[in-house]
Amino acid sequence: MRRLLFVLILILIAWNSPADEPQAVPPTHIVAPYYPAIAKTAHITGEVDVQVTIYADGSVGETMAVSGPGLLYRESEDVVHE
Repeated sequence: MRRLLFVLILILIAWNSPADEPQAVPPTHIVAPYYPAIAKTAHITGEVDVQVTIYADGSVGETMAVSGPGLLYRESEDVVHE
């Protein structure tokens, strides 16, 4: 009985959750990005947040860096496609 109640609660939560909300997905593998020479020379470091569109078949669509050092944006977006 408890198991049935738990399953029903999960179904209601899933049903009422908006499907359009972005969801965090763990990476399948990690690739080290290329570090631009100009960024090395300028001692620029930091994290870059990248928004990624992933299609239903699992392929990577659009990528857009949204925060972090600007000199690292392009390489950060490129590494997502690898």
